[in-house]
Amino acid sequence: MADSRPDIPQPMRRQVFVEAGHRCSIPTCRAHPLEIAHIVPWAKVKKHEPQNLIALCPTCHTRYDRGEIDRQSMLIYKRQNQLLVQNQAELNLARSSSNEQLATPLPEPDPNSIGMPAALLESALSKRTVELGDYELVWPPHLFVEEVVRIIGGSQRVRSGDEALVLLLREAFRDDNVAEDFSGLGASRVLGDDKSWSITANAFIREIVMRVQEIPMQSSPRPYWGQSRGGVQSSGEPDMAKARNRFAALVSDLSQRGYLSQAFPEPCVDDHGEDFNADPNSEIERRIGMRNAWPLDPNSWNEDTFFAIMEVFHDLVSRPRKAFYHSYNSCGMHYSSFATEIGRKLYRWRLNRILEEARIPYRLGDSGEAKGRLVSARVAQ
Repeated sequence: MADSRPDIPQPMRRQVFVEAGHRCSIPTCRAHPLEIAHIVPWAKVKKHEPQNLIALCPTCHTRYDRGEIDRQSMLIYKRQNQLLVQNQAELNLARSSSNEQLATPLPEPDPNSIGMPAALLESALSKRTVELGDYELVWPPHLFVEEVVRIIGGSQRVRSGDEALVLLLREAFRDDNVAEDFSGLGASRVLGDDKSWSITANAFIREIVMRVQEIPMQSSPRPYWGQSRGGVQSSGEPDMAKARNRFAALVSDLSQRGYLSQAFPEPCVDDHGEDFNADPNSEIERRIGMRNAWPLDPNSWNEDTFFAIMEVFHDLVSRPRKAFYHSYNSCGMHYSSFATEIGRKLYRWRLNRILEEARIPYRLGDSGEAKGRLVSARVAQ
C-alpha cells in the first residue's frame, strides 16, 4: 500500500507563506502564486516541519525537483526568510513600545513557528524604514543576498560598521551611499523626518535584503543621439576586440579589489624579504603554457589564448571579506578571509555579461564539470 501524505496544516502553510512575504523564496524570482516544497524530500523525512518547508512558485518548484537549484542554496534562502522575519518582528515591537503600550495583548506564539505569530509577522513585514531611492546595485541580487547571509551567519547580531559588511556594501552597490548609511547608524537617523525611526544595524541590513528586488540594477546607458537615430549600427557579429578589452578591465578591477590576493599575496614590508612565490606569470604558464601573460595584454591574444585565460582566472579568483590599509612605509592594502565560491560566482556572472554583450556564443558554465569552463551559450541557459 502506497504511503499517503497528509495535508500540510493550514496554520503551518500560512506561516511559510508569511515568512516568504507571500512571494517565491528565490531572490531573483519573487513570483506568485505559491506552492510549498520540502527542502529535504518528503520521501526521506515523512513529516511536515516548518523548518523544512519553503514557499516557491511553480516554476522554481519544478526546477528544484529537477535538481537545477541545489539543496544548499535552498537552505540559504530559507534561513534568509527566517532572519528577515525575526528582524522585522523585533523592529515592529520596538516601534510599538517606544510610542505607547499595545492596545491589545499580543497573541501567543505558535510553538511550531520561528518565534512570532503569523498575524504579527504580516504587520511587521509591511513596514518600510530604509529609503532606497539613491541605492543602485552592481551585483546581481541573488549573489548579494547569498553573501550577506553567509557573512552574518546563524543568529549573529549585526554591528554598525561591521568590517565585512561595509566592504560588501561598497563593492555590491554603485557608490558608497549604502555603506555610509550603514556605518552611520547610531549617530543619525536614516530618514530626515524628526519622527523617523532610528533603526539598528541589524534591522537596516535585513531590510535591504528583504527589499532587494526594489533596488534597481546598474545598467548600460540608454542609446544616445547618434545611436538612437541609427548612427551606430551593430553588425551582429562577435566583437572579439570589445570582449578582450572588457575582460582585461574586469581582471584589473578584481585585482584592485583583492580577488587575486589569495593566489598572489601582496608583498609586505613586515615580511622581511620572505618569498611567497606569488608570480602570476609562472602560475599562468604552469596552467596553460603561456609565457609573459602578466600584466594582461589583450591585443596580443588570439581566440584560443583569450578563452584559455578566461578559464584560468576563474580558478584563481577568491573574494576577500576583510581588507585593511597598512600605512607603514606606504605598504598598501592587504586582504584576508577569502571566500572562493562567491568570488567565482561573481566572476562568472560578470564575464558572461561581457560575452553576451559582445555577441560571443559561449558562456562560463555554472555547475558540474562545466563550472568555470566555456560552453555553448545555449547549453548554459
